[in-house]
Amino acid sequence: MQATLPASRGVGVVADEIGRLGFEQRIALVQTAQARMRTLAAERSETLAFISHDLRAPLANAVDQLESAGGADARRLLPQLRRALGMAQSFLWLARAEALDTRQMRPLDLAFLLHQATDEVYAVAAQRQLQLRREIPDAVVWVVGDFEAIERSAINLLDNALRHAPAGSEVGIGVQRLPAEALRFWVDNEGAEPGAAQRARLFRRFSRGDGARSGAGAGLGLYFVRTVAERHGGAAGVDHAAGRIRFWVALPAAADPPPEAGGPNV
Repeated sequence: MQATLPASRGVGVVADEIGRLGFEQRIALVQTAQARMRTLAAERSETLAFISHDLRAPLANAVDQLESAGGADARRLLPQLRRALGMAQSFLWLARAEALDTRQMRPLDLAFLLHQATDEVYAVAAQRQLQLRREIPDAVVWVVGDFEAIERSAINLLDNALRHAPAGSEVGIGVQRLPAEALRFWVDNEGAEPGAAQRARLFRRFSRGDGARSGAGAGLGLYFVRTVAERHGGAAGVDHAAGRIRFWVALPAAADPPPEAGGPNV
């Protein structure tokens, strides 16, 4: 008695199923790799934050003790310790920026934030005989984001400008609306136009430029600014016109939020 074979589904159907299986397997592999990358990034940020915090505490304590003690040794060691402390703080801020979660971002008043950041550097500007020019509207300017991270970005840009602006000149800070429901805040000062090679590396990690925007830190200031901007769905860049160099951050604008919004994130 001859056995009855199941009806053939056709070569094309079988090929489609094999192709679909291969595609689903590739999708699964990509998803697994992406999840692994997210896990590694989170672990890296946690490790960086932990190390930075553990470094910062003893360095801050050593600075306090030397400032209290005074003397020739203190004057010699304090600049180095302050630099190390600043680097530890920069790494800590960067770890926080890389771990920003868009789900925890809230509506905030960008105009208020920029005024507050400018107030933070007022004493430094006065010490260096520099004027601060504000082009910030009186009206509320809403964005959705992390207050502390955006404020630190503005302070980083202001610090850079104050460090490199000629004595007796002015440093400007402002905000403007862009097409496609975007906002841009900027900081500018007198300065030479960066060359193409310098522009390409300005916002890279550990890049301290060729002097136009270099400092004594770890070379993370502008990289932090770019990271924060990108975490908010925006971008960071630099322009030059009429003898002034302008660093800017573009952020998506927000619709008017409820009245209770607008301050630092809680």
